Parts: sequence; C-alpha cells; structure tokens
Amino acid sequence: FMPFSSMQNRVLYYAAITFNADIVVVPSTMLLDGLKRYQPTFLVAPPIFYEAVEKSIKVAQARVSLIKRTLLAVASRAVRLMQHIIPRRASASLLRRIHRNAYDIFGGRMRVMITGMAKIGLSTLEFYKTLGLPMLQVYGLTETGVVCVNTLTNNQIGTVGRPLPGN
Repeated sequence: FMPFSSMQNRVLYYAAITFNADIVVVPSTMLLDGLKRYQPTFLVAPPIFYEAVEKSIKVAQARVSLIKRTLLAVASRAVRLMQHIIPRRASASLLRRIHRNAYDIFGGRMRVMITGMAKIGLSTLEFYKTLGLPMLQVYGLTETGVVCVNTLTNNQIGTVGRPLPGN
C-alpha cells in the first residue's frame, strides 16, 4: 500500500524479486483485509497505521472482563520476565498465544514490523514490544532509502538505530 515512487519501497520490491520472496501490495483501503487474507510475516507501514491498530486493540481489550485482562497481563509479564531463561522461539510462541487477537489483526504470522516515515510515540513501540510483536524503527529519505536501522538482535526502542555501512 506504500507508493512505488519512494526509494525504500522500490528496494523492497526489487529485493523480493531478487530473493524470490512473495510480496503483496494492496490499496491502503484494503490493508486490514489484505493482512488477514495474505498473512504476511513482514510489514512496512507509517506510524499512524500502527497507532490506529494499537487504539483498536486497546478498545477490544477494554471490553474483556477484568479477570481475563488481569490473567492475560500476568501471563504476558511472566513470559517477558523469563525471556532470558527460555528459548526465544518458545517465548515468542507463548506471547503469540496470549495475544492471539492482536496477532490475528496482522494476519497471524507477523514476525517483523517496520516503521519510520514519521515520528512514532514511544508508548506505541512499548505496546507492541509487550505483545511480542517486533517493531523496528528506521530512518530514511525518499530519495535515498533507509540510512539508519534497528535490527531484531539490536532493537533500541525510541531510536532509529545505527547507520548502515557507508552512511
């Protein structure tokens, strides 16, 4: 749903072709339906999209009984506290089960979410971290593409990450 006119999106399209990866492009009005239908593992979207989804998740969570909300929060916190003890895949799987409704919005298979077209609130980054949905903030220019990135192994929340080599 992002325009082909920006350098970073062209790079994504060309990388998909080069590495024989599937890529799905849908109109912005069909994004949520496209996520459910195609179940991507990687998503690039502006902060306003992630913030809107966060708001809808919080509204849905508020409708759940206090007991269930408390149990889910305790379970989620326990998994995050044990992340240094249990294997990464196990903790990711547990968080995916605990926050299944949030994962389902993104198609159920999301592994990495990228943002950086504008400033994103620290609370939004923390929210997705709590759900176990990795969100990486990057910095780039329309003319040059991405110049600074966070990675899954070095994701410094609230920063755009480190400069790519050569920048």
